[in-house]
Amino acid sequence: MKSSKTMVLVVVAIGCGLVAAYLTARLTANPTANTEPVWVAVQKIPQGTVIKEPEKLFVPQEMIKDTAKNAVADLSQYKDKTVTRTIQPGQWVTVEDLSSNAGITIPDGYQAMAVKVTSESAAGGFILPGSKVNIVATIKEANKKPKVQVIMQDKLVLAVDQSSNRPDGSQAYGTLNTALLAVTPKEALKLSLALTYGDLRLVLRAQDDKSKTSTEAMADLGSGDDGGFGFDGPAPAPKELPKVLVAREDIKAGTSISDPAKFFETKEWAGLLPEKVVTPDDLNSLKDKVVKNAVFKNSIVSGLHFDGDLALTPAPVKKEPEKHVMFIQNGGKEPQVVTFENGRVTNTDDAGPK
Repeated sequence: MKSSKTMVLVVVAIGCGLVAAYLTARLTANPTANTEPVWVAVQKIPQGTVIKEPEKLFVPQEMIKDTAKNAVADLSQYKDKTVTRTIQPGQWVTVEDLSSNAGITIPDGYQAMAVKVTSESAAGGFILPGSKVNIVATIKEANKKPKVQVIMQDKLVLAVDQSSNRPDGSQAYGTLNTALLAVTPKEALKLSLALTYGDLRLVLRAQDDKSKTSTEAMADLGSGDDGGFGFDGPAPAPKELPKVLVAREDIKAGTSISDPAKFFETKEWAGLLPEKVVTPDDLNSLKDKVVKNAVFKNSIVSGLHFDGDLALTPAPVKKEPEKHVMFIQNGGKEPQVVTFENGRVTNTDDAGPK
């Protein structure tokens, strides 16, 4: 009985061997009859790589037909595609391994920053990748009228939501959540600040529009306002400083001032004013006066530098701001100190009085 089973196994083994030998002989005689070229990677290709020159990353390799049924056979289809997984050497690429969204190209000197938008705040959804927009901010501060202001102009939209390609067969997005903008590092800070004040709207521009829009803030429908939010509005008028006389050169004690204009000049003075300060209106009254105490170059001149009394014009008085300090304490925490000058908060300090 055992010998019969053994004979059967021997016959089966011989049959399998003959079949394998026959197939091997056919493959050897005509090696291309049952193979096909498959593009395989010659090196490791990390996930996210954009394939610019596929001929340098892949080589054809003969493989038995239908071994790589899902491999992408046309090398031209690899170009400018992004691999969605890491491809190891010797592996082939499938359709699922390639993405037509090759990422975004950020212009030199710019960064990509996303802002939250809706169809209403993004020109009804007509803002697409490649569009140019102005950014309008609504500024809301406590106890003040809201203001609107154009804070940036002619900004490039890099992507909408997760797509950097325009939608096929459509001129607008039905719904959208974010817009990715190309901004400079400084503009990114400005945009972040504007988001803390209120809402943003993207205003669609024509592609060939090179005009500039006024950046003056507006608080009502009648006219623009004076800005004052640290954006691109008109700069506040500079504070006028008092004018005084200073010495053009070092003047020794005992010097007689024959020509005051040769010894002194007018300058604006931002510091503290000394007692009996000499103003430009007093220049001619210094003629033939004798310097009692030396005056150094660029130092302010006062009546104390001269012998005798001078009939001086009253010095400009610097008006001190109305200053108030408020202490706020919450439970057992240290009191917060808030300082107001002319009705505006100038600083806060969490530490209480020492």
